Amino acid sequence: MLQIRNYRVADERSWLICRLLSFFDTDYYDDVKICKTTFTNGRVELVAGRGDEVLGLLDVEIDGNAATIDSIAGTRAPSARGSRRSCCTRRFGACRRT
Repeated sequence: MLQIRNYRVADERSWLICRLLSFFDTDYYDDVKICKTTFTNGRVELVAGRGDEVLGLLDVEIDGNAATIDSIAGTRAPSARGSRRSCCTRRFGACRRT
């Protein structure tokens, strides 16, 4: 069952994978993070997932009356993503999805 809950430090690896996979077929494919952003101001950090697998995420930084979305992403398992050609195939013709 899909559950929405607060982000936990133990989610970081799955959070990074979710963000990477959700950006893979977009123009943001190269906006790769190697660690989750930490915030100094107020924040909202939510994940949607099954068990320990993060399938969606939302990070918002709050500074007084202003709020900025830092990350928003959602993905499906690679096997469920379909056969659409990836951005690297369109751009470079070097890789194919199976």
